[in-house]
Amino acid sequence: MQIRENIVESARLAFLDKGFQRTSMSEIIQRTGMSAGAIYNHFSGKEEITVAAATIDLEIFLQENTPRLGGVGAGQPEKMEPWAYVLNWLETLRVNPATCRLLQSTWGEAATYEVVRKVADTQLETLKNAAKERYRGWAQAALEFDEEELEEWLEVIGAAVLSVFCGYVLQSQTLSHFSHDSYRNFAEAILTQA
Repeated sequence: MQIRENIVESARLAFLDKGFQRTSMSEIIQRTGMSAGAIYNHFSGKEEITVAAATIDLEIFLQENTPRLGGVGAGQPEKMEPWAYVLNWLETLRVNPATCRLLQSTWGEAATYEVVRKVADTQLETLKNAAKERYRGWAQAALEFDEEELEEWLEVIGAAVLSVFCGYVLQSQTLSHFSHDSYRNFAEAILTQA
C-alpha cells in the first residue's frame, strides 16, 4: 500500500469510529504509526486528509459496481434497462455494508462540516448524472418527449434515484430489521415508473 493510501485508510477508520470533526490529527498520526513529519510530507493537514478519505467512498462504490455491471454474467451494461442499472447499485451496497457505512458517515458529517458537504455534493451529483444518462437513452427510444419534456422528466428521475439510493444507505445502516428484498421491490416500483 502506498504511503498516502495508508494515511487515508487509517484516517477513514478513525473517522468511522469518531466522525470527521471529532478525530484529531494526533489520532490519525497514531493510527498510521508514522511520524507527524512523514504525514505532513504527504498532506497539508487534516482537512486535506478528510477530503481524500471522504472522496474515496464513492470511488470504492463505483469500483465495486463496475464489475457487476460489465463483468462475466452481467450482460452488456449498455443494453441494460436503466432501472436494472440502478438496482445493481443496491446489490453492490448489499454485498458490501462497509461501503454503506462509509457513505452514511460521509453524508451525516456533510450536514455540519463544509469540507465534507462539498465532497458529498459531488458524490450525489455524480450518481444522479450517471442514472440520468442511463434513463436518457432509454427514454429517447421508448417515450415520446420533446427535448424540454425529456430534461424535466430526467430531473424527476434523477431525484427519485437519489432518494432510492440514499434511502437504502440510511435504512440498511439504521434499521435493525431492514429487508434488502423488500427495499429492492420498493425501488423497482419507483424506478420503473415512466
